[in-house]
Parts: sequence; C-alpha cells; structure tokens
Amino acid sequence: MSRPGPKAAFAVLSCLVFLSGCSATATTKRPNPARSPATSPSAKEPSPSSIPTAEPLIVVSPNSQVAYPVYDVLNTDGSQEWSINSASLAKQEGGTASEQTAGPNMLIWINPGGSYVGAPPLSTAWVFGATGAVVGTGMGPAGNDSPNPSGTAWAWSDAAPCESAGSCSGAVWEAGVGVAPHIVWNWQLPAMERVQVVGWSSKGVVVADQPTGICGRADSFSTGLLDTATGTVAQIIGPGWDVLDVQGDIATALNLSNSAPTLLVKMLGSGGFSRTYVAPQGWAFIDASVSPDGSHVAGTLFNKALGCGGPTAAYETMLVSNKTGLSTTLPGVGCEGWVGDTQMISSEPIVGSPSPISLVNLSGQGSVIVTGYFIGVLS
Repeated sequence: MSRPGPKAAFAVLSCLVFLSGCSATATTKRPNPARSPATSPSAKEPSPSSIPTAEPLIVVSPNSQVAYPVYDVLNTDGSQEWSINSASLAKQEGGTASEQTAGPNMLIWINPGGSYVGAPPLSTAWVFGATGAVVGTGMGPAGNDSPNPSGTAWAWSDAAPCESAGSCSGAVWEAGVGVAPHIVWNWQLPAMERVQVVGWSSKGVVVADQPTGICGRADSFSTGLLDTATGTVAQIIGPGWDVLDVQGDIATALNLSNSAPTLLVKMLGSGGFSRTYVAPQGWAFIDASVSPDGSHVAGTLFNKALGCGGPTAAYETMLVSNKTGLSTTLPGVGCEGWVGDTQMISSEPIVGSPSPISLVNLSGQGSVIVTGYFIGVLS
C-alpha cells in the first residue's frame, strides 16, 4: 500500500533504468536455504500471492531515524544474513534514503535534497535481492509508489491541484528495473476527487477513487483493479471503504465513517465471500494484512484510551481464518508483517526509539529476536 512503512505505521496511523556494472554490494554472512514451492490450493480457498524463493528474511534498521540508515537482513533466529549502509548508494547532499520490501526484494530509494517548485523530482531505487546482490535500479516517486509483488516494478498516480476546478485529471505511471517511467492510464474525475494507487497485487494494480483535500486516510468512493494493458478498471470494493491490503484473492479494508471501527475481509471473484468484523469497544483497527497464502488476516488494533505510541500503548491482533470466518484475539500482539504463512512480526514501537521485535506464531506465542526498527520481510 501507499502508506507509511512498517517502522512508522503504528505511530502515524494510530494517531490520525537499469545500470550495467552496478558495483554496490551488501556485506554477506551466509547463504539462505531454498524454500520449496507452495502447493496450489483448491479453487474454493484463497490463492497464494507470494512468490516462493528462499526462507523468509526479516529487514530491520538500528538507526532508521537518520538520513541514510543501515539495513540489516536477518534470519528468523535473529542471526544476520547481510547488511547494507544506504549512505554508500550515491549519497546526495541534503538528500535522504527510504525503503520498501516487496516479495524477495528490498528497494532502497535515494531521494534528492534541495528545494523544488511543483512535483518533487524522481528518486532512484536500488533493488536488492534476497542474497544482497543488486538486481538493478529504476526511477520513481519514493513514498508515493506501490511496488509489484516481485519488487521489480512500481506504480503511482499523479494529479494537478484541482480543488477549485470543475474536474480533476491525472495519470497512473509505471516504472521498474530497466523500465523508464511511462503512463499506463489517463484518468478524469469530478472535482474534489483523485485516483490513488493503493497497492499492486497478483491480480493487478489496485487503484482507489478518493476525495481530495483530506489529510490522512479517507473512505474511498470505489476501489478497483487496473488492467494496464487495456486501461480498464474492474471494481472490487464499493464506496465507504479504505483498502489496506490485497493479496491474491483476498482484500482487506476499513470503514472510517462507522461509529464502531469495522474491518472488511473480502474474497474476490465468483463464489467469494464478504465478511465484516467490528472492533471491540474502546479499540480501533489501524491495519489489516493478509498472510502470503491468503488463509489468514491479521487485524491490528490499539487501545484508544492508552494512546497511540510509547510505553503506555496497548495493541492486540484480531486473527481471522478466511476458511471458517472465525476470529480469535491475540493480546499484546501488534502485527506489523507476516513471516511466511504462520508467523508474524510483533512490536509495540516507542516513537523515535528502537523497540523489541518479536516473532510470534498464530497463537501469539513467540520471543524477541532483535531490537530495532522493523522495515519489512523478504519472502
């Protein structure tokens, strides 16, 4: 999704091209064993969207609050696989580095510094594979893009200011490793509306028709899958929902207008399902992510009475089985990402400080593997 990365998700959301001869390399510790391809599920069950490569790796940073962080890639036992200092990637005076993970790859964006008028200049993405080798580079607007499931391409939407105009127009762009930015869809909407790219699933680019002039999240007018080859959009979720995640056949969304925060879990296509889950009184959903195999959804909640960050914050996770529709509560677990199909990263971040990062199972049991800032998972 085009939203703050995992290291800032709780703090923010709770409070509401290819270059030949690339020489950058990561410090490597040891190889990671290969993972066998997943077995195809039955037609009536959620289909996996993950791209089987190696055993999942966990990306953390000891200093993500600085302009050019160090990124450590860890095995699930906390041992280091490899590490990269973003300052070594064509550092620019006054610039910064930011990061994303998608499938087996990590994208490190080198963002130019200085002032500008109009749209910000594009950033350079360095794409690293699971072994720490450079896959390639590309250009795009860091922070406003959504990478595809393999982490080798990304899409975004732009629009001219149109709050006072009779209509709004813009374009959805695509770029990637060895692929220059290019328009794949021109759109036009009534005034005070815009198209946002909110994700890129195995089914296509996920676009939402959203109101303009809104700070933070807003319920969308509609959300659909964009076929970039034909320029057509197939609606997947109607008005009133803010889409959080689309993995394979499963989509999750929040309704921000209800008096009781409500989570929607929907299986797309014919014969699918649409289920809603209401947050317990005094609690609010802040995220909901789908497991790579599509079998579970982890809806993260925080206790509104205890604040949205720091040592007094309290989190729990509503774990939903997409096969049965039943949910269970995992007290003290704040799911920040999936590690394979049966484990999750849990932490209770203190804003601006590194936090203990735990690896927990579907029962909420686990242990701390490292202290730092959680970035994402390579899977």
